Formats: sequence, C-alpha cells, structure tokens
Amino acid sequence: MSNLFFRKMKLRAFLLIALLAAPVISYGQILQVDLSIPMSAKPLSHEEFKTTIKGGTAILAGTALNLLTGETVLIDLALCYRTPRGTIAYDELIQGIEIAAETKDGEILGTVFLDTQLIPLNPNRASLFYRTTLYYPKDSKGYIIHIRVYGNYE
Repeated sequence: MSNLFFRKMKLRAFLLIALLAAPVISYGQILQVDLSIPMSAKPLSHEEFKTTIKGGTAILAGTALNLLTGETVLIDLALCYRTPRGTIAYDELIQGIEIAAETKDGEILGTVFLDTQLIPLNPNRASLFYRTTLYYPKDSKGYIIHIRVYGNYE
C-alpha cells in the first residue's frame, strides 16, 4: 500500500476523533441560560443561584461550593419545572450544559460540557440533577463560575 493511502487514513481518523471529542451543539439549540456567578477563592465559600430558563417557567437552581482542599469547586445543578394544575405546557428539552471556571479577567481555567442527550424536562414531573467539579485559581481572591444551558421548548 502507498504512503498516500496511509496519509488519507490518518487524516480521516484524526477528523473522526476531533468530531467525536468536541461537544456538538446541534442546529436548533438555543442558549437559554447564560449565568455568571462571582465566587470567593476561600475554602468552603459557597454561592447559591436560581434563574428561570428563557422561553418558559422551568428553573435552574444550584450551589457552587469551594471544597476544603482550596483547589476545586463542586457545582450542583437542579432543573425543575412546575406549573399550576390544568396549565398546558411544553416540555423543556435540555440539550447540553456548559460550565466553566474563569478568572475575573476572563481566562478560562477549566470547562465541562454535560451532554444531556436531549433529555426532556417535563412539567410537574421529576427534576433533573447534575454535579461536576472544576479547579479554580488558588492565587487570586476570586473567580467566576459561568453556566450556559442549551435547549429548547418542544
């Protein structure tokens, strides 16, 4: 077999791995939450947050807690959707959640993309919970947790 064949196969393998490794935001996804949470860098500092998901009444709530080691932050998220009885409401489709720890200057220290596989958040049904841990800057007084939720109402 020729070197050209192996080069083409190597390129195809690289492209396939790159496509599989990168989080894909499909057509039709809408940025529904873009939330920045200022955090202190002190161990055991925490912030609670709550916001409505754009386009409806579903809620994203959670807590960011610096762990005792002084290196990582634990982020808990809850997605709930409550409507009054008899209300006709669409399912909220959660397609992905991006969470980043950033310096106050905007330098990204770590990012996680939670690929939720297009999970429907149904009105008046079970809430959805997610948890992740990220490193944060130890040598500064504060940093920012940036949360983005992508999805759409059905």
